[in-house]
Amino acid sequence: MSLPISREVFIITSKKIRDIALKHFSEFGYESTSLNNIAEEVGIRKASIYAHYKGKDEIFKTVLHHALRTEKAEIANYFTSHQHESLENILRGYFDWLKEESKNNECLKFLMRVVYFPPPNLRKETSDLVNPFLTEMYRHLSRFLREKSRVENMVFSNHYSSIALTFITLSEGCFIELLFAEEKSYEARVNAAFPIFWQGVHCD
Repeated sequence: MSLPISREVFIITSKKIRDIALKHFSEFGYESTSLNNIAEEVGIRKASIYAHYKGKDEIFKTVLHHALRTEKAEIANYFTSHQHESLENILRGYFDWLKEESKNNECLKFLMRVVYFPPPNLRKETSDLVNPFLTEMYRHLSRFLREKSRVENMVFSNHYSSIALTFITLSEGCFIELLFAEEKSYEARVNAAFPIFWQGVHCD
């Protein structure tokens, strides 16, 4: 007869399942991720996973919630920690930061995969979580641009919201290079596109 586990151990195990699943989903994708392999790495039997999650779909959605929440904090931290630099340096530096994050940040690696290749059976659930995240990032960036322009006495060629949307569009376009091409191709695209973006959005 097995002894009941404490609530603390239960929570720790749930988080461990989530964190290992995050790594597996980002590396192998949803379809190729095995609950057996996750359980083995956690150090439990596969059947024990069901005491924490209903199945792979629930694990995936939990991981997605966690990744979006974590990445939101990471992006906010980037802009906050660089707020005393010039706006041009902050926006240009974001691409360098993104490149490094794509190598070392498991949450971003996971999001890179699922945003473009969501599980077919969870496409709507994925979209329902990702789209509000992107909208919130857009609003935060709009506010950041407005505040920064006041500090630097900068005049923009368009409304803050339009510039924020343009920057996000540029970021997504360059970001695809990190998925499908080499780092050099990403850098070449950023180096070509950012100066044109910057020249077009602010007035001397």
